[in-house]
Amino acid sequence: MTPTRHSAAFVVARLAPLVLTLTALTLGCAEPPIDGAPQVLGDHRYEVEVSAPSSLRVGGEATLDVRIRPKGERKLSLEFPTRVDVEGNDVVGAPERLTKETATVLTEPAIDFAVPLRGLREGRTDLEGRLRVGVCTGDLCEPVELPFEATIQVGP
Repeated sequence: MTPTRHSAAFVVARLAPLVLTLTALTLGCAEPPIDGAPQVLGDHRYEVEVSAPSSLRVGGEATLDVRIRPKGERKLSLEFPTRVDVEGNDVVGAPERLTKETATVLTEPAIDFAVPLRGLREGRTDLEGRLRVGVCTGDLCEPVELPFEATIQVGP
């Protein structure tokens, strides 16, 4: 089989849309996330919204909110050992684990957590966390583990 030869104009015409898209992304034409705006995570089965304060004062308190919603005909398992684990550090203190017993909302269509945070010292930090929840379709439930991260600036 003989390879097909194309003119330079043909190749440029075919590649132009890809080059423009990559250039726009590289130059930052895509909207960056707003600092402090909620992260929306998940897949076709569920959606998770993580909201954290972008800043906090030393000694100040705030919450990192985690909201889980199933999609379509799915529901959230009330039997599954649902929990949120957060790794506090020397800049922002947080409880290591919140279980479903401490959820602010615990229903099949919604589970919400409010993770208490406390500013410990000045600095910028990334809090890392992990959500565990069961997402069900009928009688079949699947465990979901979802990592998340929030950047927080602690000031005087």
